[in-house]
Amino acid sequence: MRKGKEDNITEILKLIAPGTPIRDGLENILRARTRSFIVNNR
Repeated sequence: MRKGKEDNITEILKLIAPGTPIRDGLENILRARTRSFIVNNR
């Protein structure tokens, strides 16, 4: 069964929810005003 757009959006929101490592990293970048973001796709 193929996922719908809503399912994809829900999965993305789970990744960037408050308290997740990605969210913490984004907040640190925004706070530092460095405008850089590195993604490690394991």
